[in-house]
Amino acid sequence: MLSPVLLGLKASKAHALGWDTAEPTWKEIADAARDGKFTFGMTNPTSSNTGLTATIGLAAALAKNPDALTEADLKNPRLSDFFKGQRLTSGSSGWLAEVYERDQSKVDGIINYESVLLSLNASGKLSEPLTLVYPKEGIITADYPLMLLNGARRGDYDRLVAYLRSTGFQTRMSAQTLRRPVNSDALMASAIPKRTLIELPFPGQASLISALLDNFLSDVRIPGSSRYVLDLSGSMRGERVAGLKQSMLMLASSATIGSERYARFQNREEVGIITFSTEPAPTLLFPMGSTPEQNAKARTAIARFIDPLSAGGNTAIYSSIQRALVELGQERSRETEKRYFTVVLMTDGENNRGLTQADFEEWYKSQGDSVHGIPVFPILFGEGSPEELRAIADLTGGRLFDPRSNTLAAVFKEIRGYQ
Repeated sequence: MLSPVLLGLKASKAHALGWDTAEPTWKEIADAARDGKFTFGMTNPTSSNTGLTATIGLAAALAKNPDALTEADLKNPRLSDFFKGQRLTSGSSGWLAEVYERDQSKVDGIINYESVLLSLNASGKLSEPLTLVYPKEGIITADYPLMLLNGARRGDYDRLVAYLRSTGFQTRMSAQTLRRPVNSDALMASAIPKRTLIELPFPGQASLISALLDNFLSDVRIPGSSRYVLDLSGSMRGERVAGLKQSMLMLASSATIGSERYARFQNREEVGIITFSTEPAPTLLFPMGSTPEQNAKARTAIARFIDPLSAGGNTAIYSSIQRALVELGQERSRETEKRYFTVVLMTDGENNRGLTQADFEEWYKSQGDSVHGIPVFPILFGEGSPEELRAIADLTGGRLFDPRSNTLAAVFKEIRGYQ
């Protein structure tokens, strides 16, 4: 099945820009974003296919020769123009759609799969429908391949593929998921616009994609300001505090390959670390600099701080989160440049000092816009109960992560997509 990656804009905004009756070029879209004429949400291209596909499509459309992209094309200043309109980021296309549906006042639209945008329109939960924007130069369509991993099962694989590509299944699949069928004899869902899609080229060289992502992280994207709230209470002794330190050292690493390359702290970020046990310790701030040299120096400083940490004492989770949110709220209220503000909590989830859960919830609900909208992303270490941590995530608009179901590198690569 197939689904192009598109910009979906609120109908009123699309009408105001004239994009409901005339297809804009990518240049016009980038210019409008730069000039503040619309805002949007998009996934981080280092952690999600929709973000990567949209960024590559934009770079190709703006290039002099889209069929032969160069590294210079991937550093086109117009890429930065486009991202000046971004106000919401995410590590996954599903979470992006959920956040938009929950609070549609955040942005004017989102970049996502055509199928997701059509599903949002069909949900009945939008205050106004999204107009799907198909830029003149074209788009990139995501496909959903099925691969055989065990050659001994070739016969079973062939039978399954034949079924999945059959006219009947493809017709039902399109109707239920609003994706485009690959079988030309199948009926496409009536909600899908019946139009010829102009496909932009996808780079064939991995080095070009790496260069695009490196440029995005260091120079193009809106930077983040974050607080890492680290539990050093007695219950974290042993493997739990070792895992916590491993996580932070990975973020501060000098890795140049694999998941850690995109998970590590990047240029222009502001990183604050709050350790806590019986009470939160003073915040240590680490500006990540704007050059590779400054960034490397800051990451080294973080590693030196993390390496000797040890566990002991009681656990003041809610008091520590409160401090992180207050600090970021104050920074947010006086910001001179657009930033994403997030809190990452690493704990085994057993609060027994300071604010209680009820105290924290009462305080949070009394706060204004400077604090609301800063998501908290708890990471559960050990065998602690996830219920309270999930409640923190739900209250603040964040998401709970459990490293027991995935590698730490994969967890942090995804978390970094929200920063």
